[in-house]
Amino acid sequence: MRNPQQRVKRVIVASDSFKGSLTSLEVAESVKEALEVFDVEVIPIAVSDGGEGFSRVVTTSLNGSFTDCWVHDPLGRLIQASYGRAKVKAYLWDMKGEDLECAIIDMASASGLTLLKKDELDPWNATSFGTGELICQAAKDGLKYIILGLGGSATVDCGFGILEALKDCPQRDEIHILAAADVKSPLCGKNGAAICFARQKGADDALILRLEERNFSRGLQLEEESGRSIMNHPFAGAAGGAGAAILSLPHGRIMSGIQFVLESQQFNRKLSECELVITGEGCVDKQTLLGKAPHEIALAAQAQGVPCVALAGRVELSKEDKQQSPWSEVVCITPEGMKAEEAMRPSVAKQNIIESVRRGFWYLPSR
Repeated sequence: MRNPQQRVKRVIVASDSFKGSLTSLEVAESVKEALEVFDVEVIPIAVSDGGEGFSRVVTTSLNGSFTDCWVHDPLGRLIQASYGRAKVKAYLWDMKGEDLECAIIDMASASGLTLLKKDELDPWNATSFGTGELICQAAKDGLKYIILGLGGSATVDCGFGILEALKDCPQRDEIHILAAADVKSPLCGKNGAAICFARQKGADDALILRLEERNFSRGLQLEEESGRSIMNHPFAGAAGGAGAAILSLPHGRIMSGIQFVLESQQFNRKLSECELVITGEGCVDKQTLLGKAPHEIALAAQAQGVPCVALAGRVELSKEDKQQSPWSEVVCITPEGMKAEEAMRPSVAKQNIIESVRRGFWYLPSR
């Protein structure tokens, strides 16, 4: 670890979005504004771990373009979504040669939680069919290599909606999917798609048990049909079990979404030139510890001996969780007593970040 009293001159800001409030780059711009008075250089890095904004972050960083198309949302309503098109390194597909033209899709844009109002949440019936439609459209447009961000979904359908849409895709057997997952989660169990994540999608205790049973049954079906061991794969439970569906496809595989994004933006090279990393997301909790962006960013910084601070609108970690985490500090930016609705207003969230950063992050933090 570097000297904790060393004056910071260069800072990387690599934060996930504050969902419903600020984008990844808006968080970085807020930190930059806070640190300008201390003559600190801020290097912003757009981040997504596979969830909301993944396609835009990756496509933009690779100087790609976007195509709009009509698909169905989780409740079957027609909406307009888009996929990115960009050239990606061939080695990601275990191939040699020139970069490959790929479609870059995030599940959140067609099957995302943010597409539904609170009173519309319906995890039993919500479908990932629209994500499958995006994949099919990209394949029809000549892109048989697909990078799919798994995260931010409103669904717990084990990806059966995706598979249903792919049945009608003439290019189905040619499609190669590399999924980028936002969490390390098996299909079932205490860290699985239903028990760990369904409540935030609108499920109560009784429905969570029904979803768990359905995912278990569907997981067994996928294993039998594909001849693969799927249910206990580290990413099978991502996006309501959509990871399991991808793993059942002939040319489907999964990697960490944040690792993919950081590699595409040369994070480790930039990290070697900085004294501090600031990361964060709207709520830092136990799910963050399952491989979400702020956690993986902190691990990468820790490996190079660079302190990393996490900012969050809410912090729901025990004292023990904080001590065992890779962050130097976890800071709640929301003033005590401020209501969530007020704290999530973009202008308020930005000001809360600025004030929190100015209170003490121009020196390297220490545990």
